[in-house]
Amino acid sequence: MEFKEIVTNLKRIDMKRHLHRLFLWLFFMIANLIALHAQTKVTDLGQLKAGMVVKIYPYGKGGDDNYSLSCGNRKKTLSPYEEAGEGNEWTLKDAGGNDFYIKNDLDYYWPYHEPSTDPLTCTMISSQAVKVSLTWDNKNGGVCFWNKKDGKGLNNLWGYNKYYSWYSSRNGYNSDTNTTFEVYITDKIVLNGVEYKLNDQDKTAMVCAWVQFEINANPVIPEYINFKKTTYKVTELAPACFKGCNNLRSITLPESITSLGDSCFYSCQFLENVTLPNSITSLAASCFEGCYGLTNITLPNGITSLGTGCFKDCRSLTEVTLPKDLTALSRDFFNGCSSLTNIALPENIKSLEDNCFSNCEKLTNITLPKSINSLGAGCFKNSGLTSITLPEGITILSHYIFDGCSSLTDIRLPSTLRNVEWNIFDLASKCKRRIVLYAKDLPGCDDDYFVNSETTLYVPKEALDTYRNNRPWNQAGAIYGGEPIVSIGLPSEFSLTKTDRKELAIECSVSPVDASKDILKWSTNDTAIASVDKNGVVTANKSGDAIITATVDDGSGLSASTTIHVTPLLVSNIDVAKEVKLHRMTTTTIEVTVTPKLADNKKLYWSSEDDNIATVSQDGVVKGVNVGTTNIMLKATDGSDVSATCKVTVMPVSLELSTKTISLQQGGAYSEQEIKVIPEGFEPNDVSWITTDASVATIDASGMIKAVSPGVATIRYTLDADKSIYADCKVIVYANSVVYVGGLYYLLHDDGTATVTGIYGAKGNGLDASKVAQYYSGTINIPRSVTYNGVTYDVTNVGSYSFACQNDLQSVFIPTSVKTIEQFASTKAEKLQLVNVEEDSQLINIGNSAFKECTGLRFFTFEGTTNKMKSIDASAFYGCSKLERIKWIGKSTLTTIGDYAFYKCASLNNLMMPNSVLSVGNYSFRYCSGLADVSLSSTLSIIYEYAFGECGFSHITLPESLVSVQAGSFINNEHLQEITIPERMEGIGSAAFENNSSLETVTFRTEINTMTIGDNAFNLCPVLSKVNISHLNSWAHTNFQNAKANPANTSHNIYMNGVEIIDVVLPEGTRYVNNNAFNGCSHIKSLSMPKTIDRVNDNIIYGCSALKDVYCYAEDVPVFIGTHDPADMDDVFKSTTLHVLYGKESAYKADSWWGRFAKVDGCDEPQVEPVKVSSITISQTSATLKVDDTIQLTATAYPTDADNRKIKWYSSNEDVAMVTYEGFVLAIAEGTSDITAEATDGSGVKAICQVKVEKKQGPAVIITQLEFESSAVTIEQGKPVQFLVRYYPENATNKQLNWTSAKTSVATVDENGVVTGVGEGKTIISAKTTDGSNLTINCVVTVVPATGIGNISMGDVKLLVKNRSLQVVGLADNERIKVVNAIGYTVYEGTEHEVDLNATGIYIVKVKGKTLKFSVK
Repeated sequence: MEFKEIVTNLKRIDMKRHLHRLFLWLFFMIANLIALHAQTKVTDLGQLKAGMVVKIYPYGKGGDDNYSLSCGNRKKTLSPYEEAGEGNEWTLKDAGGNDFYIKNDLDYYWPYHEPSTDPLTCTMISSQAVKVSLTWDNKNGGVCFWNKKDGKGLNNLWGYNKYYSWYSSRNGYNSDTNTTFEVYITDKIVLNGVEYKLNDQDKTAMVCAWVQFEINANPVIPEYINFKKTTYKVTELAPACFKGCNNLRSITLPESITSLGDSCFYSCQFLENVTLPNSITSLAASCFEGCYGLTNITLPNGITSLGTGCFKDCRSLTEVTLPKDLTALSRDFFNGCSSLTNIALPENIKSLEDNCFSNCEKLTNITLPKSINSLGAGCFKNSGLTSITLPEGITILSHYIFDGCSSLTDIRLPSTLRNVEWNIFDLASKCKRRIVLYAKDLPGCDDDYFVNSETTLYVPKEALDTYRNNRPWNQAGAIYGGEPIVSIGLPSEFSLTKTDRKELAIECSVSPVDASKDILKWSTNDTAIASVDKNGVVTANKSGDAIITATVDDGSGLSASTTIHVTPLLVSNIDVAKEVKLHRMTTTTIEVTVTPKLADNKKLYWSSEDDNIATVSQDGVVKGVNVGTTNIMLKATDGSDVSATCKVTVMPVSLELSTKTISLQQGGAYSEQEIKVIPEGFEPNDVSWITTDASVATIDASGMIKAVSPGVATIRYTLDADKSIYADCKVIVYANSVVYVGGLYYLLHDDGTATVTGIYGAKGNGLDASKVAQYYSGTINIPRSVTYNGVTYDVTNVGSYSFACQNDLQSVFIPTSVKTIEQFASTKAEKLQLVNVEEDSQLINIGNSAFKECTGLRFFTFEGTTNKMKSIDASAFYGCSKLERIKWIGKSTLTTIGDYAFYKCASLNNLMMPNSVLSVGNYSFRYCSGLADVSLSSTLSIIYEYAFGECGFSHITLPESLVSVQAGSFINNEHLQEITIPERMEGIGSAAFENNSSLETVTFRTEINTMTIGDNAFNLCPVLSKVNISHLNSWAHTNFQNAKANPANTSHNIYMNGVEIIDVVLPEGTRYVNNNAFNGCSHIKSLSMPKTIDRVNDNIIYGCSALKDVYCYAEDVPVFIGTHDPADMDDVFKSTTLHVLYGKESAYKADSWWGRFAKVDGCDEPQVEPVKVSSITISQTSATLKVDDTIQLTATAYPTDADNRKIKWYSSNEDVAMVTYEGFVLAIAEGTSDITAEATDGSGVKAICQVKVEKKQGPAVIITQLEFESSAVTIEQGKPVQFLVRYYPENATNKQLNWTSAKTSVATVDENGVVTGVGEGKTIISAKTTDGSNLTINCVVTVVPATGIGNISMGDVKLLVKNRSLQVVGLADNERIKVVNAIGYTVYEGTEHEVDLNATGIYIVKVKGKTLKFSVK
């Protein structure tokens, strides 16, 4: 543009812009003038260095740019005809060695090419560049250029067109300067692709251009440049210096830079990051315009001047930090920054010039500082603003300021506003918009479209009328006085049931509180679920979730929402019949009514409590499957949990027989069976029949049953229409020798007696249950007599095999008349649980294996005296693993318990052996592991081999009558803790107490001088620690057959009267020391033998490791009669001194046994005075008794080491009171008597109890035996139970008992024996006599949680009890009952409603899930 044109344009409106262009024109003109003087001619080849920018002229044309070598876009040949100043600046690029590549400012290289006659065409392809070497033309003073390809030189005179080419020959040329050029160095230098202009005057450098293909993506501008030994400070960036540099990604400027020239980074489209130094004070116009890749930049605080359009069209710019002291943003500063979303303006900024934020499409919000007082035209034109608040102080709303701001819906204008210019908004824009104007004085307005029908206007209340009466303000859709709503409060969610309504507007809150709610617009996202009217009233229409929204209808977009959960209208009731009855295999539909009628989901889920009884479809169709009662449940499926129940009774289609069990004698027949189909009228009703065993009984087409042979057969009658409906008749055929009377089978004898038998007669049918017919069941009450054909027979025997293998038999009652239970009578009757023997029974004998392997038998009870009972034979109760107790309630004459009688009765827990028993057979109680409480007969004399092996008791008292305990009698009793050997014991068999792992103490009270203890009698008793003996001479005489026969071998000690004997002194009269007498007694230190000793036996001091002295006062050397080698005791001999009477030393030394002692010394015979009793204490010194009363006195003689501590008892008046040798006193007649306890050692020491006998008020009867009904009882928590006790004799005078509970936290007991369960667990209830008999009984009580069972009214059901027979009336034939006695034993269970009871007591009947309690007396 010419100067004249520029001046002319200054007169126009846009003067600023053209002044700027004038300035640029002057700048370039001056720069060109300076450039003419900035060139230095090369006079020495050494001046040229890589990086220099030079101009090259043909020889003689130096400095004339019309002839400078150039190459450009218009003409790519190397020639002087290119437009001056374009493509004529050449940079010397280092090619290695002293060679260069030569490239101009348009990125063209000198190449190699042929033939030399053609013009040299330059290339922009660096790989085609040729290396050039330089030489100096000394003659003419110039530079020659030679290519390294073929050594040809650049010829500058070829042809008429002055094109340059490589030429090697000088022939034909008139000048010798055809390869010589003049070279001038410019004031520019290129470093790392950046061109710098150097100022030699002030030693500064300016970044002036970039070099294509050489500049890297991230250049760092240095603060100083060293060139030709001169340092230049880089201070500025020339205008347009990086313009269009698309290589540029980031750039770092040094602190020496103070300004950036116009358009210095213009259109650097990929520039992403710029680091500006704090030294910069200004940014020129358009310096970053069009930098599309720039995303963020921080402007140093030192900048005070910003040119127009500085960041124009930086469309990726999102973040800018402005200088804090900036006072204005120039025109177009951020115009087109379409990614800018927010910006923080300095606090002191005063103005934003025209189009400052124009076209910032993503700028939705901006906070204008209070300091701003001017906003230029189009300031926010086409921006993305949604809301804006103009600060106080702004008086003019400039034209086009919000033009194209289609999202701007909320504007707040200050009270200082005085004028609104034209075209504030796009004329075509008519969107919802809220304007809040705080000016009380009506501003002038040049824009008739500033407000329209879509505008909501808020003005000061006091100016409301003024605005409503003036244009354009009154064109607003609504005008309100005061503040707009700024927030809405709604509950986050709420629930309604279908058809309910809710005035939600009442619960809606707004801020400020005085804002009008009338401007709220209500809406729902789903009217099918919930609708809302204009007043905010919500109506629930259908279950589901909907969103109710309240929106401020002023264009602000302010809204709040709440979620409504519409819950279904649920089912509230299901009405159905209480009971439905139908027959098996039939169906019926249950009618049902569901309310309310409008319930969303009236579908029901149908189910049967028992599909085996009745099923139900989901349509309510019930089908009877099996006879019984169940419930049909109906439940709503809508989550309401409403349900209903209908009782369904399925009645049977059944066959009824007139007779269910038929007994026929072999050869007999029966044709009286009647068959009914229930219900009556059921069709078809044809019935067929068949026998299960034709070898026993047959049935013909007419229904005639014939008995073939002994056994049991079933006749099955079947409904032809349904083979699953049938009825069975049991046919029992018995032998010709057997008669059937009253449910039992008998053998009748000529002597008028009868034997209970089975259907096979006395021979039975073997003991294989699979081959034995089942002809007995339930409870059998054997009568005392039976009448057959008019003749009465006494029932005296239960015959062999009578009840053998009868697995349905549960209990048997044996009457007084029965004398014998024969062998195998009830063998393998596995379900037999109870046998009762009637009081005053004549029973003599229970035969061999009579109840063997009755694995269900729990109780065998003798209800009273059994004066005739003699024996329980071998294996009588063998293998009765559940047998808990044998009860002798009265006196008994039982003398013998045979071999294996109770073998493996593992549940037997209590044995009160009658005092008449004399012997217990081999293995009789072996493996009774539960046997914890044992009382042996007081007359028992012998316990045979292994009788009590592997039992469970911890204590047992051997009676004084016992003389023999045979081999293994108590072997392997792991709980037995102590045992006392009575005085009369003559022998203990081998292994009698072997492996008693808990045995701690053994006491010998024996006085027998010839007792023998067999091998290993006390072997494997690891905790045995104490052996008590009463008589040393008896101990010394005892024949211990081996070391482990002697318990002291394990305990290593012996005690007398509670004191361990360290120095053993055998009393006078001791004649010998027998086998193993002191074997293993490692605590003994000395042993004294009296002069009466005449022999010694094997191993008498074996293992006596502490023994030091042995004294023997026998004048004749006692004879060694043993068979073992005495050398086995040499370790004891060698450490022990033998003391004998003086003069006898040599005789003892000469003996092969006595001579083994280490030393034999002489001694005097000790003059030992017998230790006599010095005092006697008696348990009481006076007593007052009634006639027939008794009292037990005890007396103890002192000192404890007295030689004879025996005491004799006598009465001074035996007509008044008698005393036994054990101190038991019986009051006989009224009066007084002294009961004396006197020593028997001749000391005359005595003690007296004065007994006064008074006249008896009534007969005093002492309790001799107590018994609970059960040794173990289960009771319910919280329920009191009266414990019943049997007293023997029944006429005992004092039946008062002391009751105690071992754990009151489990159960308590009062003084009357009423036990109350407190907490779950077990305890022991004890009852102790108070009449002096000192008897105690125990019962284990288990307390369980309460079940609610008790006395319950049963409506029509009644119990009739007569003569120990129970009848339950009021039940259907197929209804089951269960009868249980007081201790939990099941007496009967089944569909028979008449039950024989064989004992008195309390019973419980369980029927229909309820219970009734009754008693039998």
